[in-house]
Amino acid sequence: MTEILLAVCCLTAGLCVGIKFSEKYTEKYKFYKSLCEFNEEFYSEVVFFRKGIRTLADRPYQSPPFEKLLKAFISKNQGSAAELSYPPFLNETQRAGLIAYFDALGKTDAATQSELYENSKKKFASELSVAENEQFRYSSACRKTGLIVGLIVFVLIV
Repeated sequence: MTEILLAVCCLTAGLCVGIKFSEKYTEKYKFYKSLCEFNEEFYSEVVFFRKGIRTLADRPYQSPPFEKLLKAFISKNQGSAAELSYPPFLNETQRAGLIAYFDALGKTDAATQSELYENSKKKFASELSVAENEQFRYSSACRKTGLIVGLIVFVLIV
């Protein structure tokens, strides 16, 4: 009976560790999906409705790190000393691209903003597809590896 309980505990612990490691890829996918959604909404708000960018900051997005970063950029553009914290899965090139994107938002005429939208749409779509492929490939691998590690730990203990 204790062996069955120990097996269940080892497998559950291994699976939990695997899920924790796979969260990085899921969070990256949600971040870029939220960024693409924001870019689409930005285009419709600025080009069609002629509203400001602040209206977009109050909308809910799938990724809490994206929401936090968006609100920090908007408050920074309004003159406050907001602290920008980037998600750990972004590299320096991606961070520089986001800084350039957010710094250009809402600062020029509608034609230039439309051009920014078109350029950013392609870049963000490619980043989203990379994140989607990584999530598809590595999330299930992390979970399965965690399960296997839990099984190996059980075998070594018993």
